[in-house]
Amino acid sequence: MLADADVMLMANLSRHHSAEVHLSLITASGTYRLSQIGPHYLVVAKPENLPPCDGEIVMRVDGAEDRWLVRLVEGINAANRKAAIDPR
Repeated sequence: MLADADVMLMANLSRHHSAEVHLSLITASGTYRLSQIGPHYLVVAKPENLPPCDGEIVMRVDGAEDRWLVRLVEGINAANRKAAIDPR
């Protein structure tokens, strides 16, 4: 059984925890850091030009990793860092 001080410490940690999140897109031409993902879009962290292609999104949250295949429908245009994706 946990001591009262341990229970209070765990309660405080759970209220103040900030997850460590890393997002990236891997394609045949390279790996690109992402700043945001949604169900049908992604946003690259830096302006990039990339033609339509297949890729893999990698999401790490506090060390736990998920990956899924996507298709960059229209590619990425450096003028608009947001790009449409279709899940594969």
